[in-house]
Amino acid sequence: MGKEKNTEKKRRSDFFEMVKYWTVEDYYNPGTKAEVIWDMLLSEFIPDIICFIEENKSNEDNRFKILAKEFPLKVCKDKQDEKDSKSLRNVKLDYLVDSPEYLYFVELKTTNYSFDYEQFERYCNYVGKDEDKKEEYKWCGLWGFYYKILESRIIQSFFGKTKIDNNSSENHIVHNKYEKQAKHIYEVYVGPYKDKEKDLFIKRLREKVKQNAKPIKLVYLLFNSIEFKKEKLTEELRNRYSNIEKYISFVSLKDLIKENTFSLNQEKSGTWASIKEIIEEIYRRVESKSEA
Repeated sequence: MGKEKNTEKKRRSDFFEMVKYWTVEDYYNPGTKAEVIWDMLLSEFIPDIICFIEENKSNEDNRFKILAKEFPLKVCKDKQDEKDSKSLRNVKLDYLVDSPEYLYFVELKTTNYSFDYEQFERYCNYVGKDEDKKEEYKWCGLWGFYYKILESRIIQSFFGKTKIDNNSSENHIVHNKYEKQAKHIYEVYVGPYKDKEKDLFIKRLREKVKQNAKPIKLVYLLFNSIEFKKEKLTEELRNRYSNIEKYISFVSLKDLIKENTFSLNQEKSGTWASIKEIIEEIYRRVESKSEA
């Protein structure tokens, strides 16, 4: 029995060392996006990280939860796009995290490249409480666009109301991803999804999402420090920035990890210890290269 336990322990150790080795090596592979590595390492812990940042405690009761990854936000590349109510042009938010009091836009910043002010301003359009006192205005703007995507032809095939025009594998992949994402949001806000309730899917989702309307906060999780300059914001955003600044956070991942301030429940602490070891090795490699 003791021999079997030792064998299993060694097997797990060997597996972890293999994962650690290739994760760190792939981080420096020109063909691998750093964000993909960080997403793989951190996804499980994003709600815990946001909970700790906001409340300085662990997410024991699962009050913070990922609502969606790669959540689509409307983008207008020109005035024609802005006028076109049918346009589905969008950019993807890394994480949408729900909590009882706030909805969080969470963005991973994994490179030393210059800060994306255009992206930042796009997020700021949703952040904070509505200045015009129209309750749910920003909330409805956020979700209204999402419903348009769900009601598009590709997604409607999920409900059996139309067929995908192009049977390419790419369209099937897009369809399946949005279907999975929408079902997860439904289960968080409405409850367990039942296939027989397809016809009521969007109606019930709309009702529950509206009932859960809340202010939106923006959190940047930073691999490296950034130099944020307010003077680079558009005049329109500079004029109202003081009203939304308290809803925006820039958080150093390195500080969370290095200072051991990140609190976890007992169930996750063992897994986090392994992930933390990989992240620390990435930081060590980055720092040694910068000093060379």
